[in-house]
Amino acid sequence: MKPVFTALAGDFAASERQSIEICQKAGRGLADLSHPRYPEDCAQAIGRIQDLVAARDLFIFGMGPSLLEVVSRRADIASMDFASMTLNSFSIIEEDVLRPIGRRLDFVCMTHPKVVELQASALREWLCAVPTSVLILPLIIREHAAITGGPDFLLDNPERLFWFNCFSEQLPPSPLDPLHIPAINTLICALSVGILARPRRVFLFGFDGKIEGSDIHRVGAHYYRDGHQAYHAPHRKEAEVRRIHVGALLWNSTHFSETAPVVVRHMSLLFDLPLPPIYNVCLNSALTPFPPAASSWWGRRHGSAPPRSAPRTKPPITTSGCP
Repeated sequence: MKPVFTALAGDFAASERQSIEICQKAGRGLADLSHPRYPEDCAQAIGRIQDLVAARDLFIFGMGPSLLEVVSRRADIASMDFASMTLNSFSIIEEDVLRPIGRRLDFVCMTHPKVVELQASALREWLCAVPTSVLILPLIIREHAAITGGPDFLLDNPERLFWFNCFSEQLPPSPLDPLHIPAINTLICALSVGILARPRRVFLFGFDGKIEGSDIHRVGAHYYRDGHQAYHAPHRKEAEVRRIHVGALLWNSTHFSETAPVVVRHMSLLFDLPLPPIYNVCLNSALTPFPPAASSWWGRRHGSAPPRSAPRTKPPITTSGCP
């Protein structure tokens, strides 16, 4: 897909035309949710997400240092109307940002079965405490839960679960396989679900996957928390640990930079949805496809006005033609 990435990175109009052509060659028309891999209420699940997020901003939280910008300005975000999403381990965001302002997470997006297992008790408590909460998971976890018998909340309350397919690396999504999202990282999945939800704008916090300076082996050269015990196994030497982390950072940043604009564009085309502006709040981030952020407080701090929301000219997705 390298030639496609190169072509899509050029002229915007040509990128749009090429996206449509690729989608049309892979299937017919708009998204078809009748594939047997999807739950029977797949279209309804998309509608529920849209009802929760419509006409609001979507804040997607990661774990990088720029999250401190949010934590330090709790009073500003307390007055904002937004839907929040966090990726994999969500207890840090819950404690540090939302609880002090009386908010709870709307979405949690997880792609790793082990993380779901470790967070089972916290997820169960969150689903019970937040009536509008939605847990976003890959279909492979549904199959695993059916075989193993749990966690129990993955087998009940289908209206609280949103499933997608991220097993293969095939690009792009097609009308017959609209919810296929490349298994590169959880952020791709969260962004795609965010597009389906039709927010006004998408803001990314904590995704500053950058390398500082030319010496990648220098302490503090990259955003991974070197002192965190989870990054250090007893049988590994420090140099090996840093090499693994730097390699993962470069790999994920490169793949995300290449695939995120393509996948997000295809998701909006397949479902005939407007493409909301996406802002990466992290300064000097490795995630280069997105313009500088201009949130309500970020703009005041950095001397730029927040972006205006584009008028909505397309109707929300309906269930016509879907099972």
